[in-house]
Amino acid sequence: MKKIVLMLLGLMLAVSAKAGAVTITIKNCTDLQNMQNNLTADYILGNNINCSVTPTWNNGNGFVPIGDSLHPFAGTFNGSNHFIFGLYENNKSSEGLFGVINISDSAKNNIIFNVRLQNIFYDNGNGSTASNLIGGLVGNFNSCAGVCNIINVSVQGTIILRNTNNVNEVGGIVGSNVAYIWSSMSNVNIISLTNQKAAIGGIAGFNFATEIIQSYSLGSIAGVFDNNSSVGGIAGENLNGADVLNVYSLSSITNLLPNNLSDVGGLIGYDSGAGAHDSYAAGLISGFKTEGGDIGSSSGIYNSIYWDKQTTGLNSSAGSYNSFGLSTSDMMNRNSFAGWDFKNTWNIRNGKTYPFLRWQ
Repeated sequence: MKKIVLMLLGLMLAVSAKAGAVTITIKNCTDLQNMQNNLTADYILGNNINCSVTPTWNNGNGFVPIGDSLHPFAGTFNGSNHFIFGLYENNKSSEGLFGVINISDSAKNNIIFNVRLQNIFYDNGNGSTASNLIGGLVGNFNSCAGVCNIINVSVQGTIILRNTNNVNEVGGIVGSNVAYIWSSMSNVNIISLTNQKAAIGGIAGFNFATEIIQSYSLGSIAGVFDNNSSVGGIAGENLNGADVLNVYSLSSITNLLPNNLSDVGGLIGYDSGAGAHDSYAAGLISGFKTEGGDIGSSSGIYNSIYWDKQTTGLNSSAGSYNSFGLSTSDMMNRNSFAGWDFKNTWNIRNGKTYPFLRWQ
């Protein structure tokens, strides 16, 4: 996997050099906000960025996400493995470090990489001005002319979803997603306080015609949910050829006001024309009419996916013909995962841990 990432990053650098691109270095939170003044540039973090002052910005509304539906971000962002601390947002059109991204240049592949977001706090507010597309990193990765990648990203913090005038799509990394997400992790606590339809996932709320690869989610998804919502530890909705491959979720999912919502899964809430492969879930799922250890509602293609029956509290899953519920002890046994690549992709300490990714 490391070789793949290095190849992809090398390709990006080669393309930038060929085009004679100028990279802008960001040194503080004001520089970060000023990216909104040049939405097509290539950016790089020069150091860790402290954004703990942002709750005082814009009359308490905080940081303004970079790019919106009228003026989307179309550049690249290299975090250089530096941290951005304390980003605060309240009541924006699309919430995230980036609000809306549209990439029309098919030569641009690696769009966001090597980013560490720590202690984010986003509250979308209520009513007509409230954001309905929320992600820790990107609210709405809306379009891509070629193959767009998000690589080596981590997000930690809290997202609060309140009532809006639209269908909501909320993810720990991306709210609405068409980008490939590689080697990334989310440890976000998502709190749902809405009675409207929502797609909520630990990594992506709405995942469309793309892939989430070698990534994992921690944290939690909890609150109240509309009956028509879809909630998953990795993706709320996974559609139109989208795939999750070599991923896992330890995220808990809790309905505090039990109702008839049934599209809830340890990996994917609602899956249609998509799939999941070589992946597992082990977070507690509770308070729903019906739930799936891996998949809530399914018409996808699955291969070698698993869930822990003891820790999830569930004995069944949609996509059951290739989805297997195991005991905790079996989930900690390498021999349980037939066909998995434990040489290059996965690792495990037999009897002590679940499988984990070698890049971690």
